[in-house]
Amino acid sequence: MYSVRPRLPVVRPGAGARFQPVDFSFLRTRATAPLVLLSVFSSLSYFPVSSYLTNFTTSVGSSLSADLCLSVMQGAWTVSALVVGWSSDKLGWAYLLAALGALECLVAFSSWTTADSLGSVFGFAVLFGLFAGHTTAWMAVARDVAGSNPANASVVCSFMFVLRGVSCVVGPLVASALYKPGDAGGGVGLGHFGFGGVMVWVGVMAGLSGVAGLYMAAVRPSSRRKHQ
Repeated sequence: MYSVRPRLPVVRPGAGARFQPVDFSFLRTRATAPLVLLSVFSSLSYFPVSSYLTNFTTSVGSSLSADLCLSVMQGAWTVSALVVGWSSDKLGWAYLLAALGALECLVAFSSWTTADSLGSVFGFAVLFGLFAGHTTAWMAVARDVAGSNPANASVVCSFMFVLRGVSCVVGPLVASALYKPGDAGGGVGLGHFGFGGVMVWVGVMAGLSGVAGLYMAAVRPSSRRKHQ
């Protein structure tokens, strides 16, 4: 840990102060709306998949293969997290997040809707996991939104993860309402195995997260645009 450069600025309190004051002034800037949308949409696309992938996999395989499939997706997410985190620091985050949202949307509407065998479900799990590492770019987003007040970067980042926590509860609840096991059946398409509504939800939320990334790119602090 000592050899790792902090991704959020480390700011010490001023002389005589025990704590750094918490500043929510960023909520009054143009970045607030895209910040909320980016956090919420990307999370609402991810958690229904992580919650219901095992159910989907058992439609074509065993419970053991379902657990393995979820582990594979999480492993792919780990690779994505490392690559996205490095890329957002070195190359910029704005269009990276937009691209991830678009690719997630594409995977949901192409790979997932055509997954009718165990191999194809594992393929979807790998692809979706590889494009789901949005959160490791949020530190770079927080630094940009904090602007001239680097101490505020941790507040911005915490705000985004609070929204993600709320989405962690809401996303699976929505997926539960959309999942129609009584309509389950074989074949390929949006409705197979009763996951039609969930597939549409995930694809739309992923696409909207990409749009939110572009929105964020348009309103981010101008002092940082040259780096994106």
